[in-house]
Amino acid sequence: MTIADGQQATMLLHWSGIEAPEHQVQPTAVTITAPGTTTPRGDTSDPQITLPWDQSPLDASAEAHNVTVGPVIAA
Repeated sequence: MTIADGQQATMLLHWSGIEAPEHQVQPTAVTITAPGTTTPRGDTSDPQITLPWDQSPLDASAEAHNVTVGPVIAA
């Protein structure tokens, strides 16, 4: 999917948060990494976008820090 400057996209995220509250952590941000480092025009781009995390806590275990991303669609 190509997103032009100024356009938005949306995606469904899924994470695990089933442990007791004392075994969960509240992230402050999530970093999305695009699959490429160039734009369709061939310009170099930063493939990472960091956004504030305003969702519920995640389990504190290292395995739970993976967030599954659904399809990215134009917003």
